[in-house]
This record gives sequence, C-alpha cells and structure tokens, in this order.
Amino acid sequence: MRKILVYSLILFLTLAGIGCAKKEEPPTAATQQEGVEQEISTFKLAGYAEGGKKKWEIEGESADVLTDFVKLNNIIAKAYGEEVPVTLTADSGMIDKKTNNVHLEKNVVINTKGGAKLLTDNLDWKAQKEEVHTDADVIVQNNNMETTGKGMTGETQLQKVKLLENVTVKIQPATVITCTGSLEVDYNNNVAVFNDNVKIEDQRGKLTADQMTVYFDQKNQKLKKVVAKGNVKIMRGDNSSFCQEATYFADENRVVLTGQPKIEIFTKEELVK
Repeated sequence: MRKILVYSLILFLTLAGIGCAKKEEPPTAATQQEGVEQEISTFKLAGYAEGGKKKWEIEGESADVLTDFVKLNNIIAKAYGEEVPVTLTADSGMIDKKTNNVHLEKNVVINTKGGAKLLTDNLDWKAQKEEVHTDADVIVQNNNMETTGKGMTGETQLQKVKLLENVTVKIQPATVITCTGSLEVDYNNNVAVFNDNVKIEDQRGKLTADQMTVYFDQKNQKLKKVVAKGNVKIMRGDNSSFCQEATYFADENRVVLTGQPKIEIFTKEELVK
C-alpha cells in the first residue's frame, strides 16, 4: 500500500459543497491563466503511512488548488516521526500533489520538542523521507549552541544537520567556531565536524586547522574535546605551537601535539626588541 495524500473533512466538504450547492461559474481569464481549480478559505492536508499511521499534516488559512500543486498561505505543518512531533510554520508555500513534497517560503521556522529550532527564508520539506533542505541562510539553535551558515540539509527532527558553507557556531559562554566549508552536526552523539579554514576561539586562545572534530558535553552544556587535523596552529598570548594533529582536552586545559610538533616561545626581552 503506497503512501497517499488525504484531504481532511474540512477540505472535502468545501469542495463537495461548492459543487452541490449551485452550478459552478466558468473560471475567469485570470484563473485560467494561473490554472486555479479551486480557492479554499481553510484547508487541512494529511499524509498517512501503511497501517493508517499519520506521518504529517498541514493546515492554514487559505489554499489555491492547481492542476499539479496546492498553493498554501499561513502554514502550520507537523511531522510525526519515530520521535516527538516537529512543527513547521511559514507565510506561504506549495505542495506537489504527485510527490507530496512541500516548498515553504518567508519566515520559515522549525521547532522540535527536543528544544532545537531552525530559522530560514525558504525550505524544501520531503515529508515522507523526513528530510529538509535549503540553499538560503539558516540559523540553528540547540540548547546553549547557536549555528549560522548558508545552505543546509538534515533530518526533520534536526538531530543530524549539515550546513554547507560559511559557518559560525557560538557556544555559551564565550566560545566561537568558524569554517568556510561544511559543518556536520550529530546532536544525538554530541559531535560536530568542521571543514576548511576552521578556527576556534575562547578566552584561553585560538586554534586553527584544516579540519576539526568537536565533542560536546550536553549535560553540562560545554565543549569537551577538540581533535584538529592539518596545518594546526595554536596561539596563546604571544606564543604559538604548530603540528599536523592536536587533541585539546577542555576540562584539563591540556593539548597533545603530534605530527612534527613545533613550539615558538617568546621571552619578554624578545618581545621588547
């Protein structure tokens, strides 16, 4: 049994009632041009999996039913996955009748009961696969961590997301991580992988590398460990360390250097010169 798109009772009665109450007027020229079959003041759509389990629903103030699409306004959508429900809101959007895929635009927000939140200008939602995608700028908030970047793919639950480029992560109280390449975050396992021109800064100094794997302590909401690889440079005050790989243990404030380590230490006399 294939997954299907189901109109709710509100939508069904609206369409049926218009047809039975009176003879339908011929469509206007404007309507013909746009391909609008019906204009509905309220709507509710739902998708079900095998066995009748509800997978998702979409409701809002108005909809234009076209031949292949349904245009939506003031949308509230919910995804019912294996975990807690996820709520998506947007000013407008469009659902593909054949694939059930949804495109959302303007003030798009995803909220999960797990505390994660995503904000962007447009979003493509594959409801059956429980995947989201956007090429626009995004903000992802999760507990004490806020991530911004351009372009994103991920799960609807926002437990696994990949930001595509120009990423900045702020971890309270005062840690900032940036990279020009992609960032893959797995909130379930508290790990994030940063790529290309990665830089991490806090009150203790600065660490740069080609790639960094960052481990978080979600319970205590802090950075736990960083594994940096490729052209690693560590700067603390006027002193610098270089190597090909470094592991930083945040709780111990300790760094282990491997791969041709080199340390530059400047004395006060040298700095004066």
